[in-house]
Amino acid sequence: MRASAAHQRALLELQAFDTHLAKLAHERRNLPVLTTLKDLADHRQRLDEDRVRLGARLGDEKRELSRVETDVEQVRARSARHQERLASGIPAREAQALQAEVDHLAGRTGVLEDEQLVVMERVETTEDELGNVGQALEDLSGRTEAAESERDTAFARIDAESEGIRERREARAAELPPELVALYERVREQTGGIGVVELFGERTEPLELNLPLSEVSQIRAAAEDQVMVSEEHGHIIVRP
Repeated sequence: MRASAAHQRALLELQAFDTHLAKLAHERRNLPVLTTLKDLADHRQRLDEDRVRLGARLGDEKRELSRVETDVEQVRARSARHQERLASGIPAREAQALQAEVDHLAGRTGVLEDEQLVVMERVETTEDELGNVGQALEDLSGRTEAAESERDTAFARIDAESEGIRERREARAAELPPELVALYERVREQTGGIGVVELFGERTEPLELNLPLSEVSQIRAAAEDQVMVSEEHGHIIVRP
């Protein structure tokens, strides 16, 4: 393929644009705030799991508390009925048996009230833990919003800069022979992003290639409008 030396050197401008775009894309993918957001999302997931677990535990404890409270009320009501009968005046033998039952119910009431207190403390502890998780989630939401705002600002900056570079690149590419641009694009795809390098003496920039002396001599001896592609490395070689 043949193209003027000026057109060949213009490929270096395209390469500079493409390298800049690649750097911006890499920056966009690797913003530190993206790691922060991932960590925050992982933290939120753990807190959500804690909230579900604590909510289930609280439900169980409240049901247990309701059961104990019902037992306490039933025992107290039964004891009250017995005491009313005792107060109404009943035969001594029956009164003695009834009093024994009242004493037993009093003991049972004490046991149930102790159990009720323990369960109430467990309910209170779980409610406190659940409240702490809720507060942590609220705080996390604020931090997440701030991080998302930082991310969006960075995205907007990078996208605006990329769009400007892309427009300049497309305008410059439109000034070059289509077949030359097509060759550059093919080479850039095959080599992983670097389509063209510039020869300085026996070394190349921006990517330093180890060119055989025979190939260097061949490149130097070629006509000025001859587009040279490294046989060993595949890059387009532009001469100064």
